Amino acid sequence: MLLRWVLTRDIEAVLSMLDDYGGWLLGCGTVAQPIQPESWDDVLRAYTIDEELRKEEQAATAVVKAELFVIPARREIYSALRRGEIDAWARPNGSGDIVKIAPIQWAGLRFRSLKGHDIAVPVGSKGEPLSLPRPPADYLFGSVPATSTPTMWSDPLFPAEQALKLWQLRDDETSATESGGAANDQSFPALPERPAEEAHPVSGIRTKKTKRRKVTKIGAIKAFIVNKYPSGIPAGVSDKIIAREFAADTKTTVSERTVRRAREDGD
Repeated sequence: MLLRWVLTRDIEAVLSMLDDYGGWLLGCGTVAQPIQPESWDDVLRAYTIDEELRKEEQAATAVVKAELFVIPARREIYSALRRGEIDAWARPNGSGDIVKIAPIQWAGLRFRSLKGHDIAVPVGSKGEPLSLPRPPADYLFGSVPATSTPTMWSDPLFPAEQALKLWQLRDDETSATESGGAANDQSFPALPERPAEEAHPVSGIRTKKTKRRKVTKIGAIKAFIVNKYPSGIPAGVSDKIIAREFAADTKTTVSERTVRRAREDGD
């Protein structure tokens, strides 16, 4: 929910996600199965991929959206968590009582999705997931003691009032801009070539002058990695493989060194 709020500032869209939590889908007869709520990965895909576009246009649009909006949104969330501006509460290793995650821990935690759950996994200095003594699925439902390290945090919770304070409602931002006041400095820039006087669907801000923002090659690779591997780059996927996949999707050749720089500059 936090990522969707930061990206859209659409309170109705965020609240609609609540309907899936604890819900069950009824099938034929008496067959029923639990509804899987939208995860961090689901929100990323829904935001960046426009199903109404052709496949080649989808890829290009996804790269631009990821570079201009998704990557900055993720960085803002991690930064706010590290500074303690927004609290995170979860069960350590999916066990025991819900406790507050210390802000300093977010220097080595990253969000991943697993079986419909959002988890904060421990990572190394380059963002690679640390080795765990048990399979990741065991950390979801209390199979691993809360004291086992490294710690994985299952389904973190965030106070809504803190999120509203950090990333304000679209109506507040629109009023500030139209009245000549300063817009929220954490709102994201509009997509390139958006017509003048049109309210942007993410920030809701009406702009009188549109600026073109250049997407660098490293930025494009970072956006490609976010969309290709939203839960993190799997072990065994080398810079060479990513360069080849990037070239196949975008028709743009990049070196392994450029891919490595993009990975090191990421989250």
